[in-house]
Amino acid sequence: MNRSIPLLLLSLIGYNAHCFGQTSACVSNELIVQFRSGAPLLGAQCATCTGLESVDRLNSAMGIVAIERIVASRPQNEMKARPETDGLLLLRYSTAIDPDKAIAQYMATGEVQFAEPNYLAQGSAPPPITPNDPHHYPRQWSHFNDGTFNGTSENDADIDMREAWEITTGSVGVVAAILDSGFKLDHPDVAGRIWNNSDEIPGNGIDDDGNGRIDDHQGWDFVNNDNSPMDDHGHGTNVAGLLGATGNNGIGYAGVDWNCKLMICKVLNSSNSATSANMTAAFYYAVDNGADVVNMSIGGSGFSAAMQTAINYAYANDVVIVACMMNFNNAVTYYPAGYSNVIAVGATDTNDERVAPFFWDPTSGSNFGTHIDLVAPGNYMYGLNYSSNTNYNSYWGGTSQASPIVCGVAGLIKALDPTLGADSIRSILMATADDQVGDPAEDTPGWDQYHGAGRLNAYAALDLVRQRLPKSVAIKVFLGGPYDTGTALMHDSLRAAGLVPLTEPYSSLGYVFEGESGQAISPTVLAVQGNNAIVDWVVLELRPGDATTSITASAACLVQRDGDVVDLDGFSVPGIHAPEGNYHIAIRHRNHLSVLSPAPSSLSMTGTLVHDFTAGSAFGSASQIEVSGIHALWPGNTNGDGEVKYTGVNNDRDVVLVELGGVLPTNVVSAYDRSDVNLDGRVKYTGIHNDRDRILVTIGGTLPTAVVHEQLP
Repeated sequence: MNRSIPLLLLSLIGYNAHCFGQTSACVSNELIVQFRSGAPLLGAQCATCTGLESVDRLNSAMGIVAIERIVASRPQNEMKARPETDGLLLLRYSTAIDPDKAIAQYMATGEVQFAEPNYLAQGSAPPPITPNDPHHYPRQWSHFNDGTFNGTSENDADIDMREAWEITTGSVGVVAAILDSGFKLDHPDVAGRIWNNSDEIPGNGIDDDGNGRIDDHQGWDFVNNDNSPMDDHGHGTNVAGLLGATGNNGIGYAGVDWNCKLMICKVLNSSNSATSANMTAAFYYAVDNGADVVNMSIGGSGFSAAMQTAINYAYANDVVIVACMMNFNNAVTYYPAGYSNVIAVGATDTNDERVAPFFWDPTSGSNFGTHIDLVAPGNYMYGLNYSSNTNYNSYWGGTSQASPIVCGVAGLIKALDPTLGADSIRSILMATADDQVGDPAEDTPGWDQYHGAGRLNAYAALDLVRQRLPKSVAIKVFLGGPYDTGTALMHDSLRAAGLVPLTEPYSSLGYVFEGESGQAISPTVLAVQGNNAIVDWVVLELRPGDATTSITASAACLVQRDGDVVDLDGFSVPGIHAPEGNYHIAIRHRNHLSVLSPAPSSLSMTGTLVHDFTAGSAFGSASQIEVSGIHALWPGNTNGDGEVKYTGVNNDRDVVLVELGGVLPTNVVSAYDRSDVNLDGRVKYTGIHNDRDRILVTIGGTLPTAVVHEQLP
């Protein structure tokens, strides 16, 4: 079967073989236009007027009949980098237009940022075949393949889904948007799983949440512009079921993600065709309403700037978009898979080879090319039926079916670690894919244009995320500068003076984190007084048990008066992103000498790694100062060179003098500065509690030429 748009549909919409200088199908009497002025005054003078004289004159000459804003939705939460969409309009004319000529005319007005045809796309799989095989779960060879599914099956040519479910089956807090032909919303295999817009009151005829859609309590139909995204084709129900049918419920099939919410956005019509205008609007709707992952089992050959902008908006907000490569067995780029910031997925067969052909057409095959990221199972994919709640005998084949498998795993990753962004998830999926499992002529070592990074391995992806999830590390440490023998606590003068910064200070000093940097804390963290008051920022490091000079992970933390190192909320045990294993622990401070635990300890998901430096257990000899039986970090390393010196080149005393101006030693400067060895918020060279004497005490107080060296490997 040729996967081009059906001739009947083409006769209805008007196929133009020269859309914008290329052979891409489009709606013959429509244009998408982005105005520079943001929001034209639609309808102020007439129903088809914009208030822009040059544009209205052109519209009239071309026979304009309707103008619609493409994006009606508004973010329900604060979002990053949202484009101005009020000026993104769909123009509809009474007859077919020459798009190249029309675009040139609109651009000549000076009011338009870009104009483009309303391109067409289609779902990438043909109608399903219904065999008589009564078995359900054994049909899902993509999850577990023992080589018996059909005559070409190979053992373990699957994504290790059974093993992956032992790690997680998903979270109700993850929202997966499916932009497709809709869904059978009442299907029992997804009962309670359809995304619900809690800010919308169903059936009252009011846009309660102001997102531009009336009564959209369970998604939206962008084809018919209503709140009932029911499937009238079948493609969307199969795709959504592969991603999210509830597992272990005794009904039908097991989707990849058993718990996520399914946000249904209908963009494909009953003839399996979609427009770029509707897809663009659906992207904004999904992101604005809280989608975490988006599946697009659709493809068209026309590049849309409007859709690329929408995808970039999703990417800026860490929404993962997965799309299919299409099924023409060639290297032609189809969109949205071809857009940057989209994970492009090809399909493999029961033998782990790229599908060529699919069961429905001997000329078909999984597309390939330079934009492919990875592949996943996509042939003979049994699933849910859009016209029946009890028929489980239909199967589909196409990259359309591979895409939701990958998207489902992306949702499981989000469930494990919601902090991971789109780039990180893409990297994880590709880094853990199984390479060289297909035809050696195509599946060559490393990335290749047929399989990308390899065939999806759900277990390996989730295990990598699990290994790098934050793990608890409970540390106790004293800083010698602010330590008070009278209270056996550190003083919190920096905090009391309002000098502790809200953003970690170590990046600006040149420290390179193995992990996230630039973290910030809430001002309320610094309002706490007493033993748990914050003294200052520190850096927590994990170093391998067999390689103490390398750093596996590091994190900015806070230290309280009683020596507890806490997370950025000011009270929790720190969580650090590192694989399970044996580690030495290091603590750094900006003007104290660092310290390392003497022996490695076990870090795991279930336990808490504990170490008390105040008890004196540290790497090296005299690596901390001892005060009345309590151990603390050596204070006075004002220039950050790993040693405390009173005289000679690069000594720490002169740094204090320079901070004061170098000419009047009796000066006092209030500052959050490395020269403040006592951490009292004042840099002093003379007088009581001065910082020069603290350096002298560190080196011994009797031999000014002595040096105390940091014993961190």
